[in-house]
Amino acid sequence: MENKDMISVLDRLAGSLEQCGDMQQVYLDSMQEKEYTGGATGNQPSGQFRINEGKLPPFLQLMGIRSLTVHDTGELSNLLAQATAAALQVGGPPRQYFRDRALVSHLRALFGHTTTIAFADWAVFTGASDSWDDLLTQVIKPLNRKDLEFVFYLGNIAATPVFLVDEMLDIMGDYSRYGATTFILEQEEMMKLWQGINGIHRTKSDSWPFDYEEKYRSLFNALKVHRLLVYANNGVSLYAKDQQFNLSRRVLPANIEKGSHARNDYINGYSMGLSLHFDIALCIALGIVFYAAKGEYKATPDRQVLLNYINTWKSQN
Repeated sequence: MENKDMISVLDRLAGSLEQCGDMQQVYLDSMQEKEYTGGATGNQPSGQFRINEGKLPPFLQLMGIRSLTVHDTGELSNLLAQATAAALQVGGPPRQYFRDRALVSHLRALFGHTTTIAFADWAVFTGASDSWDDLLTQVIKPLNRKDLEFVFYLGNIAATPVFLVDEMLDIMGDYSRYGATTFILEQEEMMKLWQGINGIHRTKSDSWPFDYEEKYRSLFNALKVHRLLVYANNGVSLYAKDQQFNLSRRVLPANIEKGSHARNDYINGYSMGLSLHFDIALCIALGIVFYAAKGEYKATPDRQVLLNYINTWKSQN
């Protein structure tokens, strides 16, 4: 398996960031520390890539969505306000949303402007499989699009029956028919998933004497996804049909690595790379740089901050 030269990847990422223009898109995040007002937030300071970043509406969070990247066509505030009003009128559990024709129509209009959709951790979101299956059949499938980007996280499945995990993996595979699906696992999560699928049970005191690369590959071959991304302590492994490689990364302080915003911040950078049509190595690297820079500086990094962080990373190698 290829071990990419991280310095070369960072050089290419810096060059791409310097050359790309501003993104006419809005990033809606479930953990934005801004009060949601029914539409996108105001313009960001000069240097930001996206013209806006804002908080994901509560009704979308109830559906198990972590973040959306949406084209700003001048209609976005109205689309969000209309969908929010319809969801409030429907009330009840999220499954009720998909039984209301008016709300489904608003959802289709909203998701018709969407480029990336990231979902909450499946293992900790009650009713995830039902909600995501309804979203797929009632909203995504009728759009007849094949260009969406979906990002899934599994979470800790140690106490979850295998048949429920299999159900989730099938739903994730169904999403792959309507765009490119990225399935992201931390190494510990990957280990538990591999154990569950193969009926192997080990305790924490047991050794884990296997070839990680072999298991990653076998897991990817069993899944109907476009990309499997596995985080280890000091690197990220990508498995896709057209390429497989490892990227080394800096080991960050525990408060950043395990921070409550870490996954959201990584997805923000990763989604940004996808929206800019960067190659997948640059998307992965941008996700790492974005969440690391935000974790260290405690603020959303602009273009220059990201470039400075890349230079700092390179100087420490």
